[in-house]
Amino acid sequence: MKDTFIVGHSVHLRPVRESDLPYFVQWVNDPDVRKYMLTRSPMTEMAEKEWIAKGARSSRFPESVLLVIETKESEKPIGTIGLHNINWIDRCATTGSMIGEVSEQGKGYATDAKMHVLKYAFDVLGMHKIISLAYAKNERSLAYSERCGYEREALFREEVFLDGKWEDIVRLACFAEPWKEQWKHYVRSGFRL
Repeated sequence: MKDTFIVGHSVHLRPVRESDLPYFVQWVNDPDVRKYMLTRSPMTEMAEKEWIAKGARSSRFPESVLLVIETKESEKPIGTIGLHNINWIDRCATTGSMIGEVSEQGKGYATDAKMHVLKYAFDVLGMHKIISLAYAKNERSLAYSERCGYEREALFREEVFLDGKWEDIVRLACFAEPWKEQWKHYVRSGFRL
């Protein structure tokens, strides 16, 4: 908790540590976690270390902000969330999240993490639009994003070849001004969506 960057209702979000590397490699290589990710090749420690190093570079205008999701109860890493491809001119970015600990999925931790990352993106970084991508068949991810204030913006038909067939990708977007009402609703409802 000493390096917590964002305090959520049920989670802490903190910068990535080198000691997180084994978690990341385990999560990304787990078929139950990976099935809805765009990653299709095995993740090595070396490749994951490079990805973390690239995203963890600190600057006044970073390209990415990578955070580890920990539950407030256990302070154990359960996943990751981040802002990627940050465009400081057009004030937009892409979000990505993963609850890698399968036993912690479906408990609202990702929603809490996403809502607090959006608050940071809009209120601190001054972003205007945050984009998210999901497989069209991943109803859980689409519902989670929509609960957080995203709207479906586009359907990319047969965009990805996965498990022997073509899959559609949905692009969702969340805009700063309408999202503020979603945040008020989130707080009023006792941090439940």
